[in-house]
Amino acid sequence: MNDIIYQTNLYSPQMKGTSIGTDQKEITDFIAILLYMGIVDLPSYEDYWATGTRIPQVADLMPVKRFKTLRRYIHFNNNDNLTANTTDRRLFHR
Repeated sequence: MNDIIYQTNLYSPQMKGTSIGTDQKEITDFIAILLYMGIVDLPSYEDYWATGTRIPQVADLMPVKRFKTLRRYIHFNNNDNLTANTTDRRLFHR
């Protein structure tokens, strides 16, 4: 968990100039939301926060805007450690 927090806070300023400043509770809540979404399936992840389809177990954990930010910047490895032999295109988002 600490590595996810560290890598996410490292990656976000590489992409947007400032850290998103996430912490253990927030990453835990984010993962809980993803797991819940795997059980209670709605057409769009935004539907969990929408007025007509709001799911309190999700919407009460964090605002949709913050969820989108974490979804965009969550990271599991340090891109600065990539080698010239890396062929996985998903690692190159800069």
